[in-house]
Amino acid sequence: MKRLDNNTDSFLREMARGVYAGRGDEGFQVVPGENYYIFAGGTKPFHAGHDQMIMHAINDAALDPNGRVLLFIGLGDRGPLKGESMQVVWTNYIEDHYERISPNIHIEYGGGPVGKVLWLLKEANTIALSGMRPDNMFYIYSDPEDTQQYYLLPTYSKRNPGVELKSSPPKYSSELRNLDPAGVSFMGADDPERFTRGGEGGTINISGTKMREYLESGNNTAFMAGLPGWMEDNIKENVFQILRGAPLNEISRAERGTLEYSTYLEEMMDELKHIKSSYDSRKKASARYRKEASKIQDAYAEIRRLKRKNDKLLMTESKESFNRDAIKEWFKRTKK
Repeated sequence: MKRLDNNTDSFLREMARGVYAGRGDEGFQVVPGENYYIFAGGTKPFHAGHDQMIMHAINDAALDPNGRVLLFIGLGDRGPLKGESMQVVWTNYIEDHYERISPNIHIEYGGGPVGKVLWLLKEANTIALSGMRPDNMFYIYSDPEDTQQYYLLPTYSKRNPGVELKSSPPKYSSELRNLDPAGVSFMGADDPERFTRGGEGGTINISGTKMREYLESGNNTAFMAGLPGWMEDNIKENVFQILRGAPLNEISRAERGTLEYSTYLEEMMDELKHIKSSYDSRKKASARYRKEASKIQDAYAEIRRLKRKNDKLLMTESKESFNRDAIKEWFKRTKK
C-alpha cells in the first residue's frame, strides 16, 4: 500500500494540533459507512454567514441516511479577539442551537480547523491510493475563495519554485477527487453559485473583518445586525460584550446589588456545572477534554466570586438600612 511520507504525516499532525497540543489524531475518529458534512473555520467572530454555511451542511446531511455534521472551530486569537472568548460564546449560546437541529452533530474546538479536515482526507486518500474505495464520503463547506486557498491551490518550494511541496493541500485529496464518483466534494468549487458570498443565490455578504471592526469601534448595533436571526437581542448583546473582553460582572440581565442579580449568577453557575459534567473529563476515555473542563471551572469560580460579592453587598446594605432606621427611631423616642 502506498502511503504518504513521514514529513507530510508530521506536518498534518502539527496542523491538526495547532497551539492546543494533544488534539490531532486524538480528536474525531472516522466511522465506517458514515458520510461527513464538514465546516471548518475560526469564526472570529461567529456571524450570520457562518450560520448560513453551517445550516447548508446540516440540511444536506439531513437528506443523507448516513450523513453526519462535523464542525471544527479554531481557537487562535485574531487581533484583539481572543479564541477563549469565542469558545465561551460557542459553548453558552451556539452549541445547543445546532445540537437541537442536528442531534448527531460533532463539534470540536482548538487546533487548526483546516488541518483537521486535511487529516481526515489524508486517511481516505491513502485508501484510494491503494486502489480501494473508502467507505466514507466527505463534503467540505466553504466559499469558493477559501476553498481554493485552503484545499485546492498547490503550494511550491521557495527555493525551487517549480517543485510542489509534499505538504501541498491538493496532495491530500488528489486520489479521492479522481475516483468515479469522487470521494470528496469541495462545495465552494463544485457549486460556486450556492456558496459565493453576496452572489445571487449565494450566502450572506458579511465578513469577519467587518464584524471585528464593529467590535473594536464599539458599534454594537451593526455587530448585532450581523449575528444570526435566531439569537435573541439580549443574547446578541452578551456576545458583543464577551467578545469585547468585558468582565463577567458587566454581562448581566439584572442590576448588580439586587437579589435578582444573585439569582441570575446562580443560574449561570448551574448551567456551567451542567456543561462541565457533560465532558466527563475525569474518565480516561474523555481525558482530552480536560482543558475545556478546566476553563469552564475557572469561569464557574469567577461567577461564584461575583455572587458572593453581590450577596455581601446586599447584606451590608440591609444592615445599614436597619441601623439608620434604628437610630431614627431612638431619636424619636428620646425627644418625647
